[in-house]
Amino acid sequence: MIFVTACAKKDSETKKDNTSQQESVKFVVVGGSGTILTSLDGNSWSSENSGTSNLLSDVIYINGTLISIGGVFVDNVSTVLKSTNGKTWNPITTGTSKILYDVAYGMNKYVSSGSYGAIITSSDSSSWTSRSSGTTNQLHGIEYGNNVFVSVGDGGTIISSSDGISWASRTSGTAYYLKGIIYSKSIFVVTGAGGTILTSSDGTTWNTRNSGTSDSINGITYSNDIFIAVGDSGTILTSSDGSSLSSITSSTSNDLESIHFGDNTIIVVGDSGIILTSNDGDSWTSKNSGTSYDLNGVSFIE
Repeated sequence: MIFVTACAKKDSETKKDNTSQQESVKFVVVGGSGTILTSLDGNSWSSENSGTSNLLSDVIYINGTLISIGGVFVDNVSTVLKSTNGKTWNPITTGTSKILYDVAYGMNKYVSSGSYGAIITSSDSSSWTSRSSGTTNQLHGIEYGNNVFVSVGDGGTIISSSDGISWASRTSGTAYYLKGIIYSKSIFVVTGAGGTILTSSDGTTWNTRNSGTSDSINGITYSNDIFIAVGDSGTILTSSDGSSLSSITSSTSNDLESIHFGDNTIIVVGDSGIILTSNDGDSWTSKNSGTSYDLNGVSFIE
């Protein structure tokens, strides 16, 4: 019989192991057929096991936890996954059968929007409650800012809420579907089909801006004092104020779906596994994602 004695690790060794684990993932990308990719630097990407083949629409990092949402539209199946490290993912019961497109955090609660006007809320990202949005339109995007939640969707739908529970319809001035939304520099900026750009300081009154393109604009972020929006046919637009926009060459004709800034790196993801990175929003480099699935969402682990 052989006896093995386990020796306790030195503090320095433990700290080294913990640091290595924490630094193993900084960026997380999600997409079609349950695709999850992770990266330390935005250059090299690894595929992770999500445990699902459902579409994953978005991913956010809040309070030490990654949350990815999605589902299957034709089967009326919703999906919520949670992870603390980007590597291991656990499914969460949502209480809704509707596909989820986006998720935001504010007022100590998570709020997710989805198909047929779906709104669900949670205080812990584990137990979810369905809310009435007052619309049956698809709600593609949601954001929190200036003490209000704003969700946008098909047919120019904009709804807002002061608590994530009770919602009111707002006039957008457009019939195009709306998808991307961000709150920064004290304004909401919404993007959508037909090159739609809308801005608002309070989430209630909206102004139409000229994007200079007719391509759909799908996602938007704020980086280094600049708004950067991405869309169909490789569209990338920049703006210092969310109102006046300039076109940037992206070096791809793929539809771009989402954009995020973190660790001095801007990452864009889109159809057919496209990943672009930039440090300044002007020059873009294509990276090998290792997948041909459409990529829909990207987040940064702070």
